[in-house]
Amino acid sequence: MRALRDFRPGQIYGVTQRGNNAQWVYPEDEDFRYSVDLMKKYAVRHEVRVHGYCLLHNHGHWTLEGPTEEAISNLMRD
Repeated sequence: MRALRDFRPGQIYGVTQRGNNAQWVYPEDEDFRYSVDLMKKYAVRHEVRVHGYCLLHNHGHWTLEGPTEEAISNLMRD
């Protein structure tokens, strides 16, 4: 298991998520919407602010700000 990143409360971080072996993460339009809906749900749960995002078929970029050191890691895990 990978060690937690060094996130600091109140700082803004760029987070990238990718598919394995360049596989598409979002093959259909509804997959993009579903991912944004999940991010909204878990951002509320972990009190993470989503400042922006860009989703492409094989990866996504998120700009996030967490209130605690582990909030962003927990958000991405969930």
